[in-house]
Parts: sequence; C-alpha cells; structure tokens
Amino acid sequence: MTVKIIQLEKNDTESVTQALKILEKNGFKCSIEEMKNLAEMDKLIAEKNLEFQIHQLEQQITELDNLHQQLTMRVRGFVKMDIPTCKMSIVDKFLAELSGYTVDEWINTPNFIQTIVHPDFENYYSSCCDKMKKGIVPKIMEYKIIRENGEERWWLQFNIGAFDIKGKLVSISSVILDNTEHKETEIKYRNLFENLNAGIFRVNIETGEFLEVNQRLANAAGYPSVEEFKEKCNAVNFYYDIEDRNKIIEILKTQGKVTDFEVKLKNYDGKYFWVSHSASYYPKEGFCEGIIIDVTNRKKAEEKLKESEERFRSLVEQSVAGIIIIKNDKIIFANDIIFKHSGYSSSQFTSMELDQLYQIIYPEDREFVMEQFKKVDETGMVPEFYFRIITKENKTIWLSTQLKKFTYEDGTAISCVIVEVTKRIELEQKLTQEHKLAQSYFDIAGVLLVVLNRDANVIKINKFGCEILGYTQEEIIGKNWIQNFLPNRIQSAVQRTFNRCINGEISPDDYFENYILTKNGEERLILWHNAVLKDAEGNIIEIISSGEDITIPHLVEAIKGDNEIVDPILKENKSIN
Repeated sequence: MTVKIIQLEKNDTESVTQALKILEKNGFKCSIEEMKNLAEMDKLIAEKNLEFQIHQLEQQITELDNLHQQLTMRVRGFVKMDIPTCKMSIVDKFLAELSGYTVDEWINTPNFIQTIVHPDFENYYSSCCDKMKKGIVPKIMEYKIIRENGEERWWLQFNIGAFDIKGKLVSISSVILDNTEHKETEIKYRNLFENLNAGIFRVNIETGEFLEVNQRLANAAGYPSVEEFKEKCNAVNFYYDIEDRNKIIEILKTQGKVTDFEVKLKNYDGKYFWVSHSASYYPKEGFCEGIIIDVTNRKKAEEKLKESEERFRSLVEQSVAGIIIIKNDKIIFANDIIFKHSGYSSSQFTSMELDQLYQIIYPEDREFVMEQFKKVDETGMVPEFYFRIITKENKTIWLSTQLKKFTYEDGTAISCVIVEVTKRIELEQKLTQEHKLAQSYFDIAGVLLVVLNRDANVIKINKFGCEILGYTQEEIIGKNWIQNFLPNRIQSAVQRTFNRCINGEISPDDYFENYILTKNGEERLILWHNAVLKDAEGNIIEIISSGEDITIPHLVEAIKGDNEIVDPILKENKSIN
C-alpha cells in the first residue's frame, strides 16, 4: 500500500474531508475533530505512515520466519543464534549428531559452541563473537571443536545476519559443516608441500612470475621466506644461463613435461647451485609446475670422484699389492702386480670371467674361494684369507686376499686386494712342524713337565705329568698349580718363593724337592729342575719345570703318621713348585 501525503491549507475543509476519506479507505479511522487543528495534521499523517511501515515490516518478518522454518527443514547443520544474548533459538538435530551433545544442551547453554571449541581456537572464536556483538558478521568461520566423546573435528560455519529496522543485528543464522576429512587432507598436503625435501613451484611460463613456491625452494635460493622469494625472484633471472630456461620451455611446449633436466640456478648472492628440474606444462592455465631437487653436492662429488679415480688408478698402478675389480662376474681391472704374480698378460687377465679365474686357483682351494665370493656378495666384506694359485709357469704360490663389495657406476663391484705370502706361509708351515715336533718330545718325555705363567696358572703339562697327578689335561690346564696341586702345609712358603722368582729377585735353583698332591689325595715327592722364559725386554713371563718322581714309600707313610718329620721343601725353603 502507498500512502499519499496531501499538504493541507488552513480552512481548506474540502481537502481535510478528502484526506479523511483516503485514510478510512486504507484502514485508518479518525474524526473530523481530530483534523480540525490543521497545524497538527502533518505530524498525524507522519505517525500514521510510520505505523503503516511497521505493519509492512512485521508482515515481511513473518514471511521470512516461514521461509526460515522451511530452510531449517531442508538444510542440515542449521543453527540460529540471537544477539546479544548468544542463545540458540533454533538448533538442527543434525548438530546434535555432529557434536555428540543434545539439542537441549545447545539451546540451554548461551553461546554453546564457545564451550566445545578446541583450546587452540578459543581466542579465534571469541574474536568472531565480539565482532558479531558489534554488528559485524563473519561470512565464513573455520575452527576445531571437541565432541562429547573427546574426538577432535574441524567445522566450517557459514553465517547470515538479520537486522531490525534500525539496522541493529538481532540474530545470526548459520549452516555448520563437518570439514574434518577435507581439512586433514589439506593439512597433509600442506605439510608435504612445505616439508618435502625438494623445491616445489608453480610459475607463469611467459612472465616468469612465481605463483606458488614452498619454503624448501626459498631456502635453496638463499631467501629467508617464501614471500621474499616471490617478491624478488623471477624465473627469467633465476637461471644461471638463460639458454637453459629457453630449452626447458621449448621441451615443455612440445612434449608437455620435462624430467630430470640438470641445470645451474642462481641463489640470492648470485652464486650458482645445481638442480634436477622436473615440471609439467598446463597451456590453458598458462603455467607450469614441478619439482626442483638440489644436486649440488652430488655434482661436486662426481667431479671429485673423477679426480679421485685418476688418483686411484695412479695409486693402484704403483701399489705393492695386487688389486682386482670384478663386476658382473667379470674382471674389469687388474694392476701390474697381478700380472707379475700370475704370469698372465694384462689382456689375458682382464678378459677372464670369474669362472675362468677359479681355474687358476689350486684345485683343493677352489671351493673355499668360491664360498668367500658368495659371502662378500651377501655381507659386503670378507676379511683376510689365504689360498693358492697356479701361475702360467705352473708354479704354486700363496696369496693373501681381502674382498669388499662397493658401489660402482650403475651397480656394485667387488675389490680384491692381493699380496703374495708364499715365503711367509712356508715359514709358518715350517714353524708349525717344528712346534708339533717339540710337542711330541714334550709329550713323550719320561719326566713330569709343567709350564706356569706369572700367576702360577698351568698353561701346559705333558702326559706323564697328568698320569702322576691322576688328572686329565683339561682338568689341569688353567688351574693354579700351588693352590690345587700342592699340600696345604707348604702352599704359603712356595707362593712366597714363586713371587720372588717371577719378579727376578732370586734365581730358581737347578735342583730341589717338594711334594705334590694327586687326585686321590696321595702325596708324591718330586725332584725339580726349573728354567725361565723372558720377553724381549727381559721380563720373566713363564717358568718351565721338569720333575722326577723320587717318592720313598716308607717316608711318605712316616710323614702321614708323624708330624715331626719335616718336608724337604720346608727344610730347604728353596722350592718354587
């Protein structure tokens, strides 16, 4: 309805009557008397017009409430909060499911969401509420809440404000969505984007403007932050050689992507660093995006490796040890020493397969050597071992070898460090034979032979000594001679004499006597002769004693029956056994 305002003049009865008819026609009643005072006519009409506008607004509010009710039936996660009380006047049952709390708890608790918001977002949510109380409505809010069961969930809240006729915010209608899965995916992607051990970028291929980069790329280029990198760096001046960028763009436009293109880039200080560049091109969007991996250390290592290979080749050629490198069961390198050892020429040796190499190994050693090559392939290293080979001149020589597996080119190889040890092995074999011979003499001797270390522990005893004592070698070796095989009454005296002798304070006598104690408790008198063994510095390290059994049966019986009879060891006080 439109209200027509008529300007009335004094004493204009006809106009007054006409105004009354218009008001009555539109539902407003007033008498002619009320209109008599023409001076108040304008005020009255203004008041009636205001009442009419209020009536119209109330109708609109009713219509909006009806629409509001219909929306709440159609939209899940709907809530209406009154301002400034922050009480929930409408709560969708779906929110009870999302939060785990009942609708009554939502309605009866002012600003209910504030009570369940995650501690990390309390300040954020409070700030949003303060804005609402001031009449400012955040269109979208994102925060985390804690459900009734303690589970943490991400929520998205979309807000629409309702204002009264004076423009004051009276309520906020919101739709709340659970955004947890999407948010967690976003966080994982963001973490991957930021923490991936590679630079990630999106760049306008024509202008060179970086649209998106991660911190890793900014750091590699020497910039403290992504923002500073995007502000100061452009792809056009990022390349050490602009021709490299032109080549990459050409490949992108013709093939759609570039993979592992190694180029030099410039950092903040103008110094270069090497990267492996991979990217894909999106023509419609006008940008390319991809990954940059810093390979500076690898490139420098390759340069050093090249230098070290030259040095290594020079070193091994002059080495006193033979060196062989085997890759894929084939000899790919051997130095001159190997040719001298084997008698084969360089071309003959380096063309050998591993199976052919086994053929020059002494037949009895082949299986053992094959086992060592299997072991190095499994464990990576085999310590020193010995084997024989048959040279081209049909001579048999001994070699000492160590094996090690290492990374080589696009795979692995085995290095063999070889030293000829024929003379050493022959000497060891001769010493072993002599040792065996000495051991046989030691065992067949018709006297008791025993070797003691500095602690008087038995380190060797012959068979005859074992027979006299009644013990096996295993029962004697390692035991203390004085504490285990001498009578108690003489142990202290013998120990004192032994200590003085082993420290070089006295020399053992050529001949002396003392008793020993057998396994069955019998005492036997032994006539001893001692000798000492010294190390390179003259220190006594062992005492070798040979003893003859001179036991007189009736004397032993007398000792057992008469304590006044004195042992020769106590009488002489010379024995060390």
